[in-house]
Amino acid sequence: MKCLVVDPSPTVRRALVHAAQAIEAAPILVADQPREALQGLEEQLELVMVGWSADDDLGLELVRAVRADARHTGARIVVISPRRTREEVERALQAGADDYVLRPFELEALVKRLRRLAPPAEDEKKEAA
Repeated sequence: MKCLVVDPSPTVRRALVHAAQAIEAAPILVADQPREALQGLEEQLELVMVGWSADDDLGLELVRAVRADARHTGARIVVISPRRTREEVERALQAGADDYVLRPFELEALVKRLRRLAPPAEDEKKEAA
C-alpha cells in the first residue's frame, strides 16, 4: 500500500512512518510541507496521513487536492492535528478526510485505526473474490 506522510514536525513524521510500517505500507513517501507533497507524484496513493497545524489550513488544502485527483480515488486520508473543536473536526471531514486523530496520539492506537481504514491487501481481495 503506497503511503504519503506529511507533517512539519520531524518527531511526528517519524511516528507516522512507524505507524505506516506497522501496517506494512510500502513505499512510504515523506514530506514536511503539504505544498511539496504532491509535486511530481505520479502513482496512486492508498493512504495519506497529513498534519493540520494550528496556524494554517495547508493540511486541508492537501486533503482537498488528493480528493480532487482521480489518480488517488479510494485513498484513505487521516488528518493529524492539535485542533480539538467539533467545528474543526467537521471541517477536516468535509474536506475529505476519512479519520481525524488528535495530537498528541498514542502510536498503538493510531496503528489500530489505520488497520481499520486500510484498503484490503491484493491477496485479501483475491481471496474474497
